[in-house]
Amino acid sequence: MAINRKQVVDINTNGLGSTVLSFFLSIFMIALSVLLVINSAKSIILAYRRSLLLEQARQEVYDLRLRNLELVSEKSNVMSEEYVETEARDRLSYAKDGEVIVVLPDTAQSDISVSQDEEYLIPNDESAEVKNSEGFTRWWSILRDGI
Repeated sequence: MAINRKQVVDINTNGLGSTVLSFFLSIFMIALSVLLVINSAKSIILAYRRSLLLEQARQEVYDLRLRNLELVSEKSNVMSEEYVETEARDRLSYAKDGEVIVVLPDTAQSDISVSQDEEYLIPNDESAEVKNSEGFTRWWSILRDGI
């Protein structure tokens, strides 16, 4: 059985073709593997970022629930008669029948000179009218505009 030349050339061409085909196939498989690894890494990073965002949202919800509880507690305190009475006395200088209101100067006004103190203690008729009108104006603005 003799091999003719045509058969030898066909064997060599098939061998070269399959080698080139296997080379391109292996390159394609490597590229596909790299793309899959990159895509998987991106998916893992995205899942991690979402978990961080979810944890941050849970912490925010927890903080808001605590703040809500504080506000509910403060609301019940503010709605009490004692609080309303205290605020009326402190902010608006209200008093019960028979009580006398004493207003002390703030610490920021502690540098008032003696002559100004004497003016407050023994006012003349003109300064008393001015001070009363100032007090009336302040009360009117509080009643008109609110606190």
